[in-house]
Amino acid sequence: MRSRMARTALNWTVRDLAEAAGLHRNTVTNLEIGRYAGDPETLAIIEQVLMKAGIDFIEENGGGPGVRLRRPPQGKTAEATREIRRWIVANKPCTFCACDLIPME
Repeated sequence: MRSRMARTALNWTVRDLAEAAGLHRNTVTNLEIGRYAGDPETLAIIEQVLMKAGIDFIEENGGGPGVRLRRPPQGKTAEATREIRRWIVANKPCTFCACDLIPME
């Protein structure tokens, strides 16, 4: 589970990720420490939320799997992206409706 690395890159707490994903914080903690392997739907939700927040998941390439933050866009697009992200953080929209269509790049 690379969510801990991703949370660190985003400066998110367990509670931040849990709220953004619509999960209980104990679920996130249990996944991260390996107490719970997670069902495919829960893992997909967490991955989707982290990717929308700007995380790229790096697959095994000899150095091990990892994460990185996407490079933010420049100019007017950058300001629009920051405004959208501020709105998402403030409003914590669900991951199951049209708010999935909000561009994060």
